[in-house]
Amino acid sequence: MVTSRPSSPTPGSPGDAAQGGIDLGRREADAEDFSTGRVDPLVGRSLTALVAEATRRTPDATAIVDLVDREADGAVTLTYADLERRAEALAASLRAVGVGPEVTVGVCLPRSAAQVVALLGVLRAGGAFVPLDASWPARRISAVADEARISAVVAGTAGAPPQLSAGAGFVPLLRLDPAGRLATAGTSARAVPAVDPSSGADPHSAGGPYSAGGPYSAVDLENLAYVIYTSGSTGTPKGVMIRHQAICNRLRWQVDLLGLTGDDTVLHKAPLSIDISINEIFLPLVAGARIVIAPPGAETEPGALLAIVHAQAVTFCYVGPAMLGAMLERPDAEEAGRSLRHVWCGGEVLRDEAYRRFRQRWRARLYHGYGPAEATIGVSCRVFDPDQATARVSIGRPNPNTQIRVLDADYNPVPLGATGELFISGLPLARGYLNDPRRTADQFVPDPFSPVPGSRMYATGDLGRFRADGEIEFLGRADNQVKIRGFRVELEEIENVLCGQPGIRHAAVVVVPRAAGNGAAGDGSAGDGSAGDGSAGDGESVDDELRAYCVRAGAGGPANLRAVLAGQLPAHMVPDTFVDVAELPLTAAGKIDRRALAAAGPPAAHDQPRTGGNSMLSDQFTAPAPADQITAPAPAERITAPAEQTGPLEPVEPAGFDELARRVEAAQDGPGAHALVRSFASNPAFRPAAWEELTTEDDPYRRPVRPADLAWLDYGTALRPDDTLKLSGLLGHRMLRNIYDADLLYLPPNRNAAADRDGADFYGAGNRLRGALAQPVLERHLFSFLASQRPSRPAGPAGPSVDGVLGELRGYWEERRDRPGEAFAVLRGTRERREATTFALLQLSAFLPAARTATARASLGEYGPAHAAARELLLDDYRRWVADSSAWTALLAAAGLTPTVGAYWQLHLNTSLARGNHLHLLSRAPHRHAELLGAFVHQRIDDAVVATAWADAVEDGLGERPALFTTRPPAVTPDALDDLVGRLLTPLVALSGDAALAAFHAGFVDAAELARRWDRDLAAQIAWADSIEEYKAKARAIDAYLTTEGIEVDLDTFVESCDETSTTHVHDEHRLVMIESGDMHFWNNVTHKIALRDGDKILIPRSRLHGSTVLSGSCTYHQPIIPDDMYLKF
Repeated sequence: MVTSRPSSPTPGSPGDAAQGGIDLGRREADAEDFSTGRVDPLVGRSLTALVAEATRRTPDATAIVDLVDREADGAVTLTYADLERRAEALAASLRAVGVGPEVTVGVCLPRSAAQVVALLGVLRAGGAFVPLDASWPARRISAVADEARISAVVAGTAGAPPQLSAGAGFVPLLRLDPAGRLATAGTSARAVPAVDPSSGADPHSAGGPYSAGGPYSAVDLENLAYVIYTSGSTGTPKGVMIRHQAICNRLRWQVDLLGLTGDDTVLHKAPLSIDISINEIFLPLVAGARIVIAPPGAETEPGALLAIVHAQAVTFCYVGPAMLGAMLERPDAEEAGRSLRHVWCGGEVLRDEAYRRFRQRWRARLYHGYGPAEATIGVSCRVFDPDQATARVSIGRPNPNTQIRVLDADYNPVPLGATGELFISGLPLARGYLNDPRRTADQFVPDPFSPVPGSRMYATGDLGRFRADGEIEFLGRADNQVKIRGFRVELEEIENVLCGQPGIRHAAVVVVPRAAGNGAAGDGSAGDGSAGDGSAGDGESVDDELRAYCVRAGAGGPANLRAVLAGQLPAHMVPDTFVDVAELPLTAAGKIDRRALAAAGPPAAHDQPRTGGNSMLSDQFTAPAPADQITAPAPAERITAPAEQTGPLEPVEPAGFDELARRVEAAQDGPGAHALVRSFASNPAFRPAAWEELTTEDDPYRRPVRPADLAWLDYGTALRPDDTLKLSGLLGHRMLRNIYDADLLYLPPNRNAAADRDGADFYGAGNRLRGALAQPVLERHLFSFLASQRPSRPAGPAGPSVDGVLGELRGYWEERRDRPGEAFAVLRGTRERREATTFALLQLSAFLPAARTATARASLGEYGPAHAAARELLLDDYRRWVADSSAWTALLAAAGLTPTVGAYWQLHLNTSLARGNHLHLLSRAPHRHAELLGAFVHQRIDDAVVATAWADAVEDGLGERPALFTTRPPAVTPDALDDLVGRLLTPLVALSGDAALAAFHAGFVDAAELARRWDRDLAAQIAWADSIEEYKAKARAIDAYLTTEGIEVDLDTFVESCDETSTTHVHDEHRLVMIESGDMHFWNNVTHKIALRDGDKILIPRSRLHGSTVLSGSCTYHQPIIPDDMYLKF
């Protein structure tokens, strides 16, 4: 299977930023301004040259203090001159065996002075070092060495040499003693003689080991400095290639930022396999400072690290947030840390509470850095001065010569405050993954924002957003999820809530498998998303539990954490078990060791997991059961009041009613959520897809969704913003519209026995009951993402105000007036103008009638006594719509859309359905009336400002100018807008206060966001349908490319008979459709039916709506996935 990232940008097309948001242009411009760090001059010297400069300044200064406890040798101390001399001796021997630029050398030494000598020696030879962590299993060392194609290995004198695979061939082995002196050298084949490069000459003389013209000066700054391997999601490690230019510029910037000098002492404690170790080693060497090397094992012991900091007067150290917290908990922390001037924190999220405790104990300046190994250790930094008692923690702004952008799924910058994926470009970017072009292309994607041809940006997979002050807020991993109880859950979100409780210092949440019968944890961790024995097919164990480990401040914190979290989190996110621990285990990198937690034994008996009657879900709602297995609970026993009753009568409910209500509510938040959706989709009134039903064009009730299509989708969790155009969104909106329609008056157009029967089923109690259960599940799944897209509401001089909102609405009106939308521009440029216009009107028909119906429904509800002006406005709007219904029907007929609009459900885009569904959602929720009014105002503005554009488009495409678009919408001028908002919002705020203002603003923003997505979706669909011949040509070109390059792909073969057809759907990735045998019609528009037969091919971009009908007896075809980088080539 060809795999790739979900999407990839089109080079040269930055800023296809959507139009139609509220002041989105300004917020996107702000985000773009914040995305680039300052421009610093490039460092013109290699890493070895920078170290040599420090050596020339103070050759006799102490460079290394190795605290490793060795009975024979004791601690090791090296001056800068010692370090350079020993490194050059190793370099000479490496050159003798062929090491030079772009040649990789494995370094397999424990943390020690010898390790530092080895790294510097490889660099002086011109090569690139590859850490082979001595603590790794032999198989891992062998795998990394093979992948890196190392040409030599540097190891210690103790123990056996690292075992390489038989395929590695002749690999020279050079050994260093604990002090970094070259000892024996050899391989299984022959010995490598040690070379003395200086031959007694003055090392400072011309051509000497650390003179300006020394051997290292031949290294080009674009040459590799090192290759560091990170874990790969496929199980294969990835070798990140870092250039001299990137690491040199980072170190020079950091030395200046910290003001490091020869008087500073830097702690080195990280394993060499973690990229921050490179910083810990070379930062002090470039500054001429002293490195103190912690002995093995100290990196996970807070007490040991504090003792070293105190004894060695360490002035700078790097620690992860978890280790920092553990160090600060110790009673001697304040005294031990007095020497610290700088503390650099990164690797995990630093929480506000952790900063407050840091500031209470230490006066050091704190730095919060962020960056993946693929971007040379770090790309952003926030500096906290000692006089900042509290701070809202962020990861700061981009470092010099660095760009960090927050992009949406289409690689457009998101507005200020909106969440997106972090993409990194600029100087720190790695060259890619060593010997792995496919994964390099997958993660290092073309940079459409750069004017430099071939520029790339790294897709981090991290989520973040720009704050109003220009700093970046880190929001966790896009893929840092576990699946529990049918939901995908972000463990960090639970941990954040836990750490927000008074008295809770630290918390870690893991997924552990329950042991049979007692809920105890078994061996192994489920926290990494892998599925072991007994797990469900989708990676979720059928009996997993969430376990929370908490470190309390003394005896502080809530006694019943479960009850507290139940009031702040959805039920499926509340841990089953809470365990108090004195401290959390840490990895060698100073991060929380989640595997150790997950592998721990069962908790104490007093805090066992929820089981049996206390389970969140039970009986029929415990798992996504097939629809035919979901039955109502047994009827409750009738309870009657006693014959003699004194005092007032108390209300009496049937026994079991509360339990039934609890089950229904729980099912909407647990694994039962998906079961409810599938139950609705498979009930007879909804009509699971079959041939006869798909060809019945005048049946308004049948909206088929095959239950099988839902099997791998997850409706128990919120849809991500970048997934709104994917299959889950399309099918979800189809079902939700069906549920809403079942609650409206809709008479069959042709009265006959079959129509009457279908109508009775559609409006029957069974269909409506299933719909009522599935409705909140679908609404939560489809619309929860909107909250993350909202900007904060505008504020006036005295805080949030009606005037502030009104000003924002005026700005939106002006923007929409000047730029009515991308879809209109695409329409004007199409070759098949009539076909494109028909499709656009069809999308309007999926939205506009639903919008009018939703507002009419609301106006007939609670508005009369509460807000008479709102009721009258909504009713007037609906009256106009009814009055113009004949004109609307005539317009559709002119486009050839003669059957009932419902007959065209297969060609409704999910964004078209979403706009109407959103208003239905708000109109059916009286407590969200203020949001509905905000959405109504958006619709009123939208109707008015794009009316002329619609009239122009219809006239251009159909040859006649419809009066409907120019006479129906009431004019919206700035004065009319002021009057409209004044009539709606002023009494609403007087009635409900600031909360109503916020809700009104949210409703407007959400409607504008959906309109923006609809415009882009419609434009993309029309453009694709109008260019179908080009996409057939692209398909042929890609097929030829695959054949020529010998690239094997998973063909994803289908065989369909003429008794079957596909409901229209979208793919979540690019697909190459290739007909092997048979005939079919491929279609993506109202009358487009492209004939495909043996050997024909067509390329389908992701998220583009399409379907097919087999014409021959059967048809065999293939649909391989095409990755983004390949898609962009053609």
